[in-house]
Amino acid sequence: MYNQAFAFIGARTLLFQLVLRGGQRTIYRFSDYGIPPDAKVLYVNYTSHTPDGRGYFPVEIHGNVPTRRFFMNEVALYPIPVGSGEPLPDSEVNVMVSWVPRTADDESWESLVDAFEAYGNARYPSMIVPANVAVESAMSRLLTSYLERFVSKKRTEDFLENAATYAHQLNVLLPVLGSLNGLPLIPDHVRGALNRLRDLRNDLAHAGALEQPLDHRGAAELLCGALFGFHYVRHIQQHLVRT
Repeated sequence: MYNQAFAFIGARTLLFQLVLRGGQRTIYRFSDYGIPPDAKVLYVNYTSHTPDGRGYFPVEIHGNVPTRRFFMNEVALYPIPVGSGEPLPDSEVNVMVSWVPRTADDESWESLVDAFEAYGNARYPSMIVPANVAVESAMSRLLTSYLERFVSKKRTEDFLENAATYAHQLNVLLPVLGSLNGLPLIPDHVRGALNRLRDLRNDLAHAGALEQPLDHRGAAELLCGALFGFHYVRHIQQHLVRT
């Protein structure tokens, strides 16, 4: 199941059942089954019941533009007979939906979700930029809020943009910040994955392509690095808020 990876970003999975009737449209709404209207649906799976090889398989009906660019709460299905025998008057279909809530005010989280969505669709190069952005933007927010305790906002911005860029933030400032606050340091292999992710992001930005193709295992390791890096930064942020 391609949706299993989404569990690591807290995706929720819902199962419900519909009845398909021959020659009739079936319309359902995600919100009717408890999925928020503004949720981001990452995965939908249809499994038909076809007793004796007879029944129907659902085909989604779309408008003039079949590519889904925006989430639609309402879905229309049309039953297609399966099997060689006379189809039944109706048949059941199980629907599995994986989704995450919308967090429009948190771009770093949205980027992490986008990276997982690209991974789930086996678009590994498309995963790189949002995975990197998820950690980089979260770290920038952390360091900005911390440094502004001691220096002005303008000097903080100039320091992080022109002197301590992301590589220095990841490899120098983040370990220092963790040590000063008595927190465990990010493991070297996770930091190594984040550094590789940053390098690949730079390759895409400067050359428009990767020097070597990224396979399934390599993509999974990078995505795990981004996931752990993101939550490590969040952990430090929450600790600093309490102190």
